[in-house]
Amino acid sequence: MNRYIKIQAVMLIALLGFGFQSCEDFLEKNPLSAVSSETFWRNDEDAKNALAGVYQTLVTGNYTIGFGGLRTQIDGLSDDGYGNASWPGSFNIPQSGDITPTTGGVVRDYYSIPYKGIAICNYYLNNIDRVPEIDVTLKEKYVAEVRFIRAWHYATLLQMFGGVVLVPEEVTLSDAYLPRSSREETMNYIISDLDKAIENLPNESYAGRAVRGSAQGLKMRVLLYEQQWEAAAAIGQQIISEGTFSIASDWAGIFDGTSQEGNSEIMFSIAFEAPNMRHEYDRMYGDWGSCAPLWDLVNEFECVDGQDIESSPLYDPAKPFINRDPRMELTVIHVGENRPYYNVPLEAGEKPTNFLWQKGLFLDQTPPSSASNNDQDMVLIRYADILLMYAEALNEASGPSAEGLAAVNEVRARPGINMPAVAGVSSQEEMRKVIAHERRVELAGEGLRFFDIKRWNVAHILIPQEIIPGSITELTPNGVHRVFNQKQYLWPIPQTEIDQNPLLDQNPGY
Repeated sequence: MNRYIKIQAVMLIALLGFGFQSCEDFLEKNPLSAVSSETFWRNDEDAKNALAGVYQTLVTGNYTIGFGGLRTQIDGLSDDGYGNASWPGSFNIPQSGDITPTTGGVVRDYYSIPYKGIAICNYYLNNIDRVPEIDVTLKEKYVAEVRFIRAWHYATLLQMFGGVVLVPEEVTLSDAYLPRSSREETMNYIISDLDKAIENLPNESYAGRAVRGSAQGLKMRVLLYEQQWEAAAAIGQQIISEGTFSIASDWAGIFDGTSQEGNSEIMFSIAFEAPNMRHEYDRMYGDWGSCAPLWDLVNEFECVDGQDIESSPLYDPAKPFINRDPRMELTVIHVGENRPYYNVPLEAGEKPTNFLWQKGLFLDQTPPSSASNNDQDMVLIRYADILLMYAEALNEASGPSAEGLAAVNEVRARPGINMPAVAGVSSQEEMRKVIAHERRVELAGEGLRFFDIKRWNVAHILIPQEIIPGSITELTPNGVHRVFNQKQYLWPIPQTEIDQNPLLDQNPGY
């Protein structure tokens, strides 16, 4: 949003989000035009309700982690998944490569929704001091949470668009038109927010609100994605040595809602609670197949002996789903396996890729509908990712190391998974392959693969090798090859934004 002078409208959006439930009466009894009056920011409870509205900026539409868990849909833009055209169809535009500055849908949303969230964060930071006699420590904690969420929005923009407009907290008429900052300047702004958040967030396990580890994890991700290897390794070492988080013993329970409360591995998530805060993840991915895994992902899972399917004597092409890494069965539903909720086998040709996601589904229900009370939390940062990022940062900084290999093997050795340890890695390139494999199978369906292959600069190589099914049939050469042009490493700034701000420049190739 470049019309920042229209701050009153943003205030109204903010107020609509405040308090999920507890602020509903306030909205009914007070005109929205009174948002700046003495009827709000009166006490600690108002500050807390407003903070709930800030969190809600992460729960919306076609955004990264979206209201239906659409972070999984972003895997349909990678070589891991296929985004079904039925819904949400706007993901098929970037999937087909037909992106222009006038493209709407998810491309536009990834630009506009973060800026709405940033405006709400700024509004909070500008008004928290109006609360009389608020406890200083409590205020610092609230402000730190808001800075973390603002950093999340900017990090999303950075990964999709590169350097972007950095919005001043105090918006004035002169700020109506602002130029884009550089990629480095945008990164530094994000890190500054996260450093302030880390300083004032509690160093404790995650329980639904951002903690120190949440901000540390996001900082590490931003640094790694921007190839700040030594700095990323340092923050990773800090997280590991503090010992607040650890690998959980129930891999499936991290995602399906059965063991999320107090989970030692979850560092940040979007918390849902039916009936007022629920989603349709189960229907979208366990029934409709809005995004479905591709064979290429399934083939990535090793056999239980730790060898790939081309090398292992345990692999039988006639029975491709036996003797495999246990994470495969916990990640996908394949032909011959019972479909969720229906207790009948998934048949060949029933779904575009012959697979459905299983990871994250809550299976103890009848077929999900719009009325289903699905409320498993959407996990956005977890400790396994920290370990794998740590291994990568160490390897890129100085080559393979015992510490990096130990981090990878800690993920593989999870109770219930127990994959053989990787050993004998002697080169940086070999270690890169180990890390890329482990990230792909461990983090599949979590919306990270698209960003991984972009930052490794291999998206333009891997994605065109995939085939979009021509119909609801098994993948065949009759399908259409995926498209990923060099320019797609950055998405275009929406043309409406360019038209309204003469200082905005477009990304190359558009």
